[in-house]
Amino acid sequence: MIGMAISGVGLLAITRILGPSVYGVYGTAFATWFLVQNLAELNLDVWLVRRPTGQDIEASGTAQTILLCTSAVGALALYLAAPLASSITSLPEVEGALRMMCPALLLAGLGQVPLSVLERGFNFRAVGVVELIGQAAFNVAAVLLALNDWGLVSLTIALNIQQFVLLVGFVSAYGGIPRLSFDRTLASNAIRFGLAATGSSIVENGRVLVIQLVVARFGGATGAGVYSLCMRIIEQTAFLRQIIYRLATPIFGRLRDERSRLQRTVADSLHVQAMAAGLPPMVICWVAPILVPVVFGPEWSAAADLLPLLLPTFLLLCTFQLYQHGLLALDRSFTVLISNLGYLIALTISLWFLVAAFGTPGVAISEAIASLALPGLALALRSTLLLRPAASLIAIVVGITVAGLAAITTWWAVLALLPPLAFPKNRRLILDSTSSLISVR
Repeated sequence: MIGMAISGVGLLAITRILGPSVYGVYGTAFATWFLVQNLAELNLDVWLVRRPTGQDIEASGTAQTILLCTSAVGALALYLAAPLASSITSLPEVEGALRMMCPALLLAGLGQVPLSVLERGFNFRAVGVVELIGQAAFNVAAVLLALNDWGLVSLTIALNIQQFVLLVGFVSAYGGIPRLSFDRTLASNAIRFGLAATGSSIVENGRVLVIQLVVARFGGATGAGVYSLCMRIIEQTAFLRQIIYRLATPIFGRLRDERSRLQRTVADSLHVQAMAAGLPPMVICWVAPILVPVVFGPEWSAAADLLPLLLPTFLLLCTFQLYQHGLLALDRSFTVLISNLGYLIALTISLWFLVAAFGTPGVAISEAIASLALPGLALALRSTLLLRPAASLIAIVVGITVAGLAAITTWWAVLALLPPLAFPKNRRLILDSTSSLISVR
């Protein structure tokens, strides 16, 4: 809650000071940086968290050596690719922003092993404290620099400061810098896992980058800024989903050899995730037409209309991505890759035509069309699924979706949310799901 408050206040101050255009350039540059950072990470964080016990020191040292190399290569690649990103978006400022973000990419890679070891040991208290300090460092630095007319540079410098603070914090909580080493067998296992799993995460994170690039090209920096703000609002209010993700990775990994128990845990997690990712943003959608112009300024009014349109696919993707964590625990990286790739291809094609035709609202239409690929692929790959969709889960997702869209349709549609929660069986199921997760932890 404290982190959410800090991020919310920082977002409010930054967006009011800098405006949609500058924030849109940063959002586009950050989406590019984030994808390259995930590429350089090679999903070694997941490998460290879910690998069997034994040779922990050797595994950490090997992962640190690999990440040092991949992060350095990633930073260089980002520096060289900056002009291309600027050309695609027709925003010259993107090039300079990306090049200033290169040091942050290297810092993020160096801090990944200590973070993963802390998560593997369920030391989320230390992780939370460090990340809270990092959030505060970013927001304070960005606001102070923005007030002194540093513009876009204030955000890029703040990102570097944040990653440095996170590196120092994670290393301190870990007990020192992991010693560099290289075990050929461990490295081979890590890279094999990383290449397979990274394929799926690239496609997943590529969604944000593709949307930012297309919106920036057809909607300009202002359109990109409105989309970035909407996603930040939704992600900040649905912050509980990140806690569930953090818990899911080590829990699913430890239950990988207990298939029936893993199935039950995944099912419980999906119900909790749907509520955590859907209810808070749904409430924001209702009050956005009043609050957005007042809180963020009249130049951000378009965000109030876009928010309800983005909620349905955000909720669906959050729920489906958690399900994919269960597949990764069973080494089904290829299944995850295929499903995400189908979604990304459909999204890219839809975006190019619909954003050009309808502007930023075309993003919501494109995501709705692309999301149809997910259940279709799930049915095609049913032999690898952990469980079939439960009626209660579908009712929760549909109810929250319709209620969120009530902000731009009719308030009477809010009644659609009531059936999933009206029956004692469903309320009991939600409480039991939460209790089950806590007991597994």
